[in-house]
Amino acid sequence: MKIAILVSADMSEDNGITIRAKRINKVLKKNHDVTIISAGKQNFDNLFSMILNAIYWNLKLLYQIPREKIDLIYFSSDFLGFFSIFLLSKFMNFKLIFESHGIFSEENIDKNRNNIIVKTCQIIEKFVIKNSDYVIALSVDIYNFYKVYNKNIDLIPVFIDESIELKEKQIMHHNFKSIGLIGPFDMPSNKYYLNFLYKNLDKFNSNLIFVVIGRCSHRINDKRIKYTGYLKSYQDYISQVDDLDLVLIPSKIPTSGPLNKILEAMLCSVPVLTTPAGTSGLDYIQNNENIFICKENNMVYQLNKNIFDEDIMKKVGQNGKMMVYSHHSIKVNKEKLYKIIEQF
Repeated sequence: MKIAILVSADMSEDNGITIRAKRINKVLKKNHDVTIISAGKQNFDNLFSMILNAIYWNLKLLYQIPREKIDLIYFSSDFLGFFSIFLLSKFMNFKLIFESHGIFSEENIDKNRNNIIVKTCQIIEKFVIKNSDYVIALSVDIYNFYKVYNKNIDLIPVFIDESIELKEKQIMHHNFKSIGLIGPFDMPSNKYYLNFLYKNLDKFNSNLIFVVIGRCSHRINDKRIKYTGYLKSYQDYISQVDDLDLVLIPSKIPTSGPLNKILEAMLCSVPVLTTPAGTSGLDYIQNNENIFICKENNMVYQLNKNIFDEDIMKKVGQNGKMMVYSHHSIKVNKEKLYKIIEQF
């Protein structure tokens, strides 16, 4: 079977959508002929540029897909590219699987978008979900919201490659601890992490070192902050995370964006401190057991309180890793994906 994975993003960049597409590709290409079709670099500076991007992307799909002899289209949360493909499917008889990374309309409500945009998103998501041959939801909330529109829906959460090589953890008793913030920081949602750090830097324990991982143009000169810059390989990135004592994710809006960062840290047995908004899509977490969760205005206190408590840090780190192996690894999710694809 020939499968095309559609990604309305630039595959040269690592974000929640592109990373998921790469992992789906890795699983499916063992049994199928799989290609990834990407929209490339996009400009979301304003509504006009967003409309132009959507038009260009749909025209590209209308041109390229008929030349590929596709049996199945796998949408990586691409709501806007669905319309041209839906039209083509009526003439070319390929099947449509839509993978939803979030609740389209609810995310726009959380971003305080105006009622016209929200209503438009509601119309779009209802059409997309109802007209897909199968829907894959990344979380229980997404599953429950969209199952009203399509009975052919299943849950396959964010998963990561548990076979990544990690260094054996050494018990180190340092007077300082390293706290990671993970970018890239040219994305609006990630820029807020930096603002949170810079605003509260003097309130954190003086024995904390902050490691800012990824592209970052907004830097300040402070001996307590280390900037890694862009990391060329995924292994380099994982090695940086593996060296941390904690990952800090002060999310403000509930999206699936932070999921990979959280799960990658957990795989490394590195505890994560985030807000309730940062836990969107994580259905098996428990505060103070496999993750630390608190409101933003309490994060500094919680970090200062727990970071030098070796017992609770070890417990949360180990339990987080077990949660990844039990629910978010390729091993436990690939068979469900295989069974869905085999229906077509």
